[in-house]
Amino acid sequence: MVRQLLLVCFLIGTWVAIGAAVLLCARSLVVPVRVRFLDKHVAGLRRNVIGFVSSRRFPAVSGSNMPFLIGGGVGMCVAAVSTWGSPAFMSSLGIGACAGALGGWLVYSNIRETRRLRLLREVAILYEAVDFFTLVGYTIPQALRLGSIATPSLRAHVERCLARYSRDRVRALEEFAREVNLPEAALLSSVLVHAEEAGMSMSRSALQEESRSLEELRRSLSELRVVSKPIYFAVYRGLPLIAVSSLLVGPLAYRLVVMLKMFSTLQ
Repeated sequence: MVRQLLLVCFLIGTWVAIGAAVLLCARSLVVPVRVRFLDKHVAGLRRNVIGFVSSRRFPAVSGSNMPFLIGGGVGMCVAAVSTWGSPAFMSSLGIGACAGALGGWLVYSNIRETRRLRLLREVAILYEAVDFFTLVGYTIPQALRLGSIATPSLRAHVERCLARYSRDRVRALEEFAREVNLPEAALLSSVLVHAEEAGMSMSRSALQEESRSLEELRRSLSELRVVSKPIYFAVYRGLPLIAVSSLLVGPLAYRLVVMLKMFSTLQ
C-alpha cells in the first residue's frame, strides 16, 4: 500500500513537471485572440495586397511533423521512466506521447509566431527607413541598405535583394517578398516596384499611408507585450522552478522511502 501511494505521488510530481513545461508555452494559446485583435489594424493592408499576392504565388509557411515526433518521443520517455514496472505502463505511454506531442506543437507554434511578429516589426521599421531616406535624396537601394542596419532579421534578405537589384529590379523585390513571406513585405515590394516604374514621388503617399498603418500595428503589439508581462514573469520564473523541483525531489523521495522500507523489512 505504501509503495503504491509513493508511486502515485511520484507520478503526480512528474506530471506537474510536464504541466509546468507545457504552461511555459501557454502564451501561444492566446495567439488566435491576438491575431483577431490585430486583424482590424491590418485589414486595410491585406485588402491592398490581394491583387499583388494573387498575381504571384508566395510559398506558405507550412508546419512540420518534427515538433510532434520529438515531443511525442520525449513524452513517451518520461512516461516510461515514471511508470516502469507498474500496471499502468502501457496506458501511460500513450498519455505521455499525446502530452509530449501537444507540448512540442505549442513550442513550435510559439517560436513561429514570435518570428512572425519580429519580422512584422522590422518590416514596419524598413517602411519608415525607406520613406525617410528617399525623402532626403537617397535612391531605393541605398535606402534599403541603410534601413537593413536597424532590421537584423531582414538584413540577409535585403542583402540578397540588393545583390540581384542591378540585374533585375522587379525580380529582386519580388524575391525579397517571397523570402520574408509576409503580406506586409509583399506590399512594400509592390510599392517599390511601382516607385521604380513611375517614380518615388508617385508612390510616396502610399508608402507613408502604409507606414502609418504599420506604426499603429507596432504600437498595438507593444501594448500587448506590456499587458502580458506579469504572465511572462510567472511563466519564465516560477514554473521552471516547479518543474526542476518536481523532477529532482520526486524520484529522490521515492527512492529514499523504498530504501527505508527495505531496511525495515530486513530488521
